[in-house]
Amino acid sequence: RHALRVRPGWTIVNLGRELAFTSGGTYQVKEGDTIVGATSGATAFVTRVSLRTGSFAGGDATGTINFLIQTGTFAAEALKVGANLDVATIAGNSAAITLNPSGRLETVNYNFFASTNTLRTYGADGVNFAFEFDGTTFSRIRTGMAVDTPLHVLAANKMLFLTFNGSPQNSGIGQPHSWLVQTGAGEIGIGDTITNLAASPGGSVLIASRDKVSLLQGTSLDDFKLDLISDNICAI
Repeated sequence: RHALRVRPGWTIVNLGRELAFTSGGTYQVKEGDTIVGATSGATAFVTRVSLRTGSFAGGDATGTINFLIQTGTFAAEALKVGANLDVATIAGNSAAITLNPSGRLETVNYNFFASTNTLRTYGADGVNFAFEFDGTTFSRIRTGMAVDTPLHVLAANKMLFLTFNGSPQNSGIGQPHSWLVQTGAGEIGIGDTITNLAASPGGSVLIASRDKVSLLQGTSLDDFKLDLISDNICAI
């Protein structure tokens, strides 16, 4: 008797919809909530909340809310969750997430949140926003760059690293969707076109570029140290 093992193939994924919000607070919208448009009556079941700036506790949170489907059409209005009114402000309806297929995709799996079910895939391809994907929910990561299409991605020391030409940037510590200095995000100029990132022993980040190789040591902006390994070794 012979057993046939078939490897799984490609599966079409519903990327869902995305809704930008401002003035979030003081109730913290979370996964599993149903948001309701206070004026439109439109509803959606929340699958991810990406906080970019501020905080819900402070009443100044901004970011995006993801969901797979919605009922009705959101308008420029406040959102509510159950008895919690005005939990966030939106400027209009959500938009379907679409991708430019012409990039060269890099991904890394990493768990920023320490739970057993929060291992997620992070990716960059040079033509779209960076993203986070857990097998069901796809959410885009915005860094604030004018051209926000990072080429390389790495996760190390509870930080997400993305590259823009000669600039490696890191997210806030434990916050892959936050790219503010207040949360620990930062940028270091390499002065050369970055071609790859790699995690090295001890948590350092190896930065390969066209004309040199550098090593970023440390675990945060407070102790980062950039050393030139060689200007005779490069990676095309």
